[in-house]
Amino acid sequence: MSKKQGLSRPQGHEVGWVEASDPDLGDSGKVTFNFAVSSEGLITVLSPLAGKGRPEAYHLQIEATDSGTPPLTSMVPVSIFVGDVSSNDGIPKILKPKIGENVTVMENAPAGTAVFQVFAHDPDDPKSPQGKLRYSLLDDLSVFKIDQNSGLIRTRIPLDREVRDEYPLMVIVQDRGVPPQQDSRAVKVIVEDKDDHRPRFRDSRAVKVIVEDKDDHRPRFRTRKSMKVISIPEELPAGSLVGEIECVDEDVGPNAEIDYHLTYSTAPEGAFRLATSSDFKRGELFVDGRLDREEFEGFDLVARCLPRGEAPKRSRQANDDSSLSIRIKLLDIDDNPIRFKNPTTVGLRPSAAVNSLVVTLEPYDLDLLPSKNSERQPWMAGRSLSQKSDAKSPFQFTIGSARFFPTFPDRNDPMGSAPVPAENAFYIDEQGGLRLNSGFPKLLSEASHAAAPSGRFEVVVLAKNRVRQEKSLSSATGSSANSVNTGGSEAAMLAIQIHMIPESELLRFVFDDHHREVQRRAGEFVSKVEAAMEAPLHLHLQPPEVRDEYPLMVIVQDRGVPPQQDSRAVKVIVEDKDDHRPRFRTRKSMKVISIPEELPAGSLVGEIECVDEDVGPNAEIDYHLTYSTAPEGAFRLATSSDFKRGELFVDGRLDREEFEGFDLVARCLPRGEAPKRSRQANDDSSLSIRIKLLDIDDNPIRFKNPTTVGLRPSAAVNSLVVTLEPYDLDLLPSKNSERQPWMAGRSLSQKSDAKSPFQFTIGSARFFPTFPDRNDPMGSAPVPAENAFYIDEQGGLRLNSGFPKLLSEASHAAAPSGRFEVVVLAKNRVRQEKSLSSATGSSANSVNTGGSEAAMLAIQIHMIPESELLRFVFDDHHREVQRRAGEFVSKVEAAMEAPLHLHLQPPEYFVNQRSGRIDIARTSTCFQLVNDRQEIVSQEDAKYFLDPEKFKNIYDEFGVLALESCTAKTSGYHFRWIELAILVVSGVILIGGAVSAIWISARYSRYKREERRSQYRRMNAPTILAAPSVISPPMSPPPPSIISFQNLYDLDTESRNYVAAV
Repeated sequence: MSKKQGLSRPQGHEVGWVEASDPDLGDSGKVTFNFAVSSEGLITVLSPLAGKGRPEAYHLQIEATDSGTPPLTSMVPVSIFVGDVSSNDGIPKILKPKIGENVTVMENAPAGTAVFQVFAHDPDDPKSPQGKLRYSLLDDLSVFKIDQNSGLIRTRIPLDREVRDEYPLMVIVQDRGVPPQQDSRAVKVIVEDKDDHRPRFRDSRAVKVIVEDKDDHRPRFRTRKSMKVISIPEELPAGSLVGEIECVDEDVGPNAEIDYHLTYSTAPEGAFRLATSSDFKRGELFVDGRLDREEFEGFDLVARCLPRGEAPKRSRQANDDSSLSIRIKLLDIDDNPIRFKNPTTVGLRPSAAVNSLVVTLEPYDLDLLPSKNSERQPWMAGRSLSQKSDAKSPFQFTIGSARFFPTFPDRNDPMGSAPVPAENAFYIDEQGGLRLNSGFPKLLSEASHAAAPSGRFEVVVLAKNRVRQEKSLSSATGSSANSVNTGGSEAAMLAIQIHMIPESELLRFVFDDHHREVQRRAGEFVSKVEAAMEAPLHLHLQPPEVRDEYPLMVIVQDRGVPPQQDSRAVKVIVEDKDDHRPRFRTRKSMKVISIPEELPAGSLVGEIECVDEDVGPNAEIDYHLTYSTAPEGAFRLATSSDFKRGELFVDGRLDREEFEGFDLVARCLPRGEAPKRSRQANDDSSLSIRIKLLDIDDNPIRFKNPTTVGLRPSAAVNSLVVTLEPYDLDLLPSKNSERQPWMAGRSLSQKSDAKSPFQFTIGSARFFPTFPDRNDPMGSAPVPAENAFYIDEQGGLRLNSGFPKLLSEASHAAAPSGRFEVVVLAKNRVRQEKSLSSATGSSANSVNTGGSEAAMLAIQIHMIPESELLRFVFDDHHREVQRRAGEFVSKVEAAMEAPLHLHLQPPEYFVNQRSGRIDIARTSTCFQLVNDRQEIVSQEDAKYFLDPEKFKNIYDEFGVLALESCTAKTSGYHFRWIELAILVVSGVILIGGAVSAIWISARYSRYKREERRSQYRRMNAPTILAAPSVISPPMSPPPPSIISFQNLYDLDTESRNYVAAV
């Protein structure tokens, strides 16, 4: 029987067992084993088997002894063959991780954090080199490391999920046999998000990075220090959506959910409700109460966006970018009828002259008047009050009908006879005064046939708004009882009875007030007097008299009988006394004048007019500017030649790019009176004037970009080459806009991360390949490259899908070189609909495309080979580095001693070349220096030209920390000292093993020869008889015999183990 077993089994290892039997009964039948065989016949190895790799077997004699008296024995030869320990036929297997299994690690975990324990199994002896395993990683060695003995994977650097959220690794396990056996397994390490960022607004950089978000940004509004103005009609039904606002939060998922709140409101409680949309992205402003323009002109609100669930604090001001001021302007709808304040009965003398004022019509419309709370809303100033002034009435008057009812006392007909048409007896002037027409005297004489005609007029007057809103937001809520519809528009009707007052029994009231005030309160006076009288009488008032001359008839008569007399007509002229001060017709309002910038000096931009009720020299008026926010000498307010009007002239340059507009205060004074400086229009002799400058297209579009950039040939498709930065001063706020908050709202989108306000097109793109072996540094014939680039909506020039193909076809080299020349055109997306004036001139870097001025930028993109590549390390974020790249290149090139060009690549996150750690707070950008012949300057020369000592001021200004090689240099493989030591030790072991094997073989051969000689001597030795005292048993029992040998191991399943033969 035979059994093979490994030689490296430990002492006491079970090899097999021998099964023996004895036919005797009792103790005589019990069989025991000697030599390293247990009582059950189990053969064990008591010490390591010697003879590694020996070809011959160990020969043992296994003796079985019973327990009889005397004990009987039986022997069996056992041969143990030693196998070859140098074979390595066991293949290691990775048990964990399983195929397709992913592991996770927390973001920002410190370096050295355990990620995953790899488990593997090798069927070889674990104490032999073939059974000892070594673990390693194939990639991402700068981020992860693995213990080569235990298989524990750890991090080398803290991981940032916002930079990269997963890492595919290849784990390799290998035994140490010769040749080595190995197994590999792909595992993906997923970086779990940690809440390490605050929310911030959306950024326009077009980087598609799929990361698990951490709530590290706060929501904010896109537009800073501006106000959102929403104009809505009054009387909107409750629940109406009037506007939406939107914040941005650069987080994603639940971390980007935003709640919106109203932290301040001047509206009545419950008038508005700011709700958050179902997707937690937008704020929706709803009307929840009644909005009446006649009560309020509008409202001021403050909205705030906060992370979902965070409670707001009450704040009246939008003091950060998470709050926004909202101004609600209520647009009037025609929901109020026109009414009159006039009395319905007036008196008139028959001797009244033509053009005499009968009554001043005083209609009013609440839709034209300021709201009741307008005094609390100064920003709503400017609504017309002209229906209360002496200016042209905002109403259009027509006489619907006019009839005269004459009365004849001798006919006893107090109600008068049949009416007589009297349309030609009256007319209405532009100020709303009902006056006598030329037909009035004729009508009286024809109708009454009396020297002192009597009777009454019934005049129906219709009043209608002169200018209705072009598009009525809603129809009128209803018709008033005193309104009719004329021409499809609601008008007010007033029926006036004008009674002829005979000269006899005529009385008069003397008022201690101005005639205008008396005229204004005449209706109220008549009503109160009639109500207070005991009898039901009517008071007929004539218009208050204001006359500048009186015609008199002087009669002189003697006292004789009959008396003699003479008469003479005398006219009394009232001389004027300067008892009135000039004033503006419109009180508490502001005159707004919009003018284009760059008007020539001496241009008339507007007129203002005061009134003075005096006449002649007493009515002459001087106009003065008492306050101005404009530069000195920009405006001049002159008095007209007739001393009636003020004429505002431009005397200096008006540039919208310097100022959005100006505030002026004008004052009218009696001629010759010196003005006092005043910043406010605090009485009716002063007027606030707001000058708004309208922009004209007088500035070309320019670029901030550098004209030369660098690019690696290995850059991926969609990589950013350069961010285009055009600007147009006509789109930017003026330099002094911060001092003029009423001018807020001009577009700043060209400075934001949103969609660019410019429309970009690639005019041309060509590639000039260079072939150094042809001695042609300037490149060969250009190759069209329109498909190599495209421009995204944010103005980023990126690589298109045709870029790699073009390089391979144009250069036919593994490392293509050359340069691209790309011409980019930028044009405003939206021009002013009607340009106030044409552009003052064309810039040298502008061309005309489609009849509209566009800016042109020619960019040279140099292919930067990987060799001789350096990089700057900036202590700043890559966005800021990208923004200031052009300025940095310009200053560096100007400061260099030689005429060299600096070719920068787009900035990247800084990666430490030694530790492999990524630092997102710093930025690195690779570059090369080239001369005018496009020859690359070596690293040593570049470091000399860019010596940090020479450029210290520039480096400090832009935060340059280091100047180092961009790519690590590669060279041939060099053995380390430990590897050499291992090789030497291995050689010594091999040589020693060979010598030992030869020595052991020789010793074993000698041993066998001596054993054979000894056996031969025993066989030939003489027989020695036993002593007489020894009594032999009557019959000798049969000796024990070996009946079986059972294998402890399955030879088929583990055939690669060392075996022994028995």
